[in-house]
Amino acid sequence: MPYYLAVDRDENEIRFLLGSLKKDRLTVLQCGSAPLDGEEDADFIKAFRETAKERRFPPCRTLLVLGRWQLELFPLSFPPVPDHELPEMARNQIMRESGTFSEVDPVDYFPLGPLPGPSPGPSQTGPVSKTPASNKPAEGETIRVVAATLPAVRRQKMVAAFRGTGHPLALITYRGVAAAEPSLPLATGPNENVLLVSLVGKEVELITLGHGSVTALRAFKIPETAEETETVRRIVAEITRTLAAAQPLAQPFAQPFAQPFAQPFAQPLEFDDAGGAGQGVSNILIYGSGRESEAALLEKELGKQELPASVVDPFTLAGIDARDVPEHPERFAPLLGAILSMRPECRPALDLLAPKEKPKPPNVARWIVLATLLFLILGFAVYQWNVSVLDTMTREADSLEKQVGELALTINGDPAKRTPGLRNPYFILEETRKWDGMGANWLDELRDISIVFPEADDLVVTRITFHSGPINDNANITGAIQLSGMVRDPSVLRLMQLKLEQGRYHRMLPPTPTRNPAGGGYPWLFTATIYCARRSDPATYLNALPVEQATGRTVE
Repeated sequence: MPYYLAVDRDENEIRFLLGSLKKDRLTVLQCGSAPLDGEEDADFIKAFRETAKERRFPPCRTLLVLGRWQLELFPLSFPPVPDHELPEMARNQIMRESGTFSEVDPVDYFPLGPLPGPSPGPSQTGPVSKTPASNKPAEGETIRVVAATLPAVRRQKMVAAFRGTGHPLALITYRGVAAAEPSLPLATGPNENVLLVSLVGKEVELITLGHGSVTALRAFKIPETAEETETVRRIVAEITRTLAAAQPLAQPFAQPFAQPFAQPFAQPLEFDDAGGAGQGVSNILIYGSGRESEAALLEKELGKQELPASVVDPFTLAGIDARDVPEHPERFAPLLGAILSMRPECRPALDLLAPKEKPKPPNVARWIVLATLLFLILGFAVYQWNVSVLDTMTREADSLEKQVGELALTINGDPAKRTPGLRNPYFILEETRKWDGMGANWLDELRDISIVFPEADDLVVTRITFHSGPINDNANITGAIQLSGMVRDPSVLRLMQLKLEQGRYHRMLPPTPTRNPAGGGYPWLFTATIYCARRSDPATYLNALPVEQATGRTVE
């Protein structure tokens, strides 16, 4: 839930409103004023710092509201142009009209809506925006705006001063535009035009609202010495003058407050008593509390002149509880409007802290440099990745070569007598492929031999040795199994030989039993060799060949 602190000032006091926004609902946390001694910005910052310390404002975004006497305003008119060209055109026009404007000074503007008058045509009726900043004239119509400027040095000092208090500025806006924000929903229809009267001290803003936006502005000051009755009389006179104005003022900004500013109307404003014809201003709204105040006296005086006027509470319009409304709500209406303009779906109509600017053309050179840097970074990353992968593969190859050397040393013993081929891992790979090509599977061979193997009471094997083929240069022999052990009787070996020869894959050389010196239950020692045939070629079955041809050895 974001917190906002809106601040305003005049010659006598500073006003503040601390609130929190949750979606569209504003909650007022603190609202009040403090005396101001002096008219300089330094006096204002000093008073604000003391007030913030006394009131213990939390760190939050601060919205600064400036009155007409603190800004330089310019009513401008432009031919129909695209929106992105308006900032540059407004700056050039102000540079021609103002003698104090500098190129570095910020300039912002807000568009004015259609003037009150006859019913608008089809081009003027459409969706109404919630913010005056989004109001656009019909196609082909003259674009009317009110531009505001502030010296860049002064803005910089204000920004630095507020940052030093722990409450950085988030908005610098004009009081008249901010005061209109709570009443915009009352003038959203195409035939609803409202004259809003905002009283802040001795400064009066007359704001005409229509089509959901500001359509005209006037500002004037009442002398400090004027009594309440004289103040009301002067305000009524200015309202009557505004309603009857027919021509734009010649020099609205020759001197601050010497003349009302802006081009108010292009034709007299008429009241629509029936409320449906839409021929002018339908109501006059006066910000106030309805109690015995200047707003109530002004409403009464306008009623005597048969002008439809009513006092409205800006806090009530914003949906704020009555217990949070200050004693003089009209003085805090601009602060309330400034916070309401920070709603997510809104954009402040005028902001000298972040003014509207002409879009800058794309910097092609910058994009080329960025693309080049990105290409170089990616190329360097790919290079480093390749180096890392190659380094890893080299280490793995070295490790494998070391393992091969250790195995060769284990097999051959003395390094001087090692087989040269074992130093090369490809030699081992080739030998492995050759053995695999012979088709020998020792598990299959042992399984077949175990079927014809005698019982443990007849024969015990003490050693088994496997030899890969070919043997005796006979390609039909894939390997040989040599058995050594003890046997109860030589006839057991003969019986085992006969059973093996009944199969198709094995031939057994006649065993050579010898006496067992140890005696016991196995009085004979034996050594027997069994040759295994290639199983993939039926023509080479060993049982189809004589012993001499199959084994390459002569049987004695």
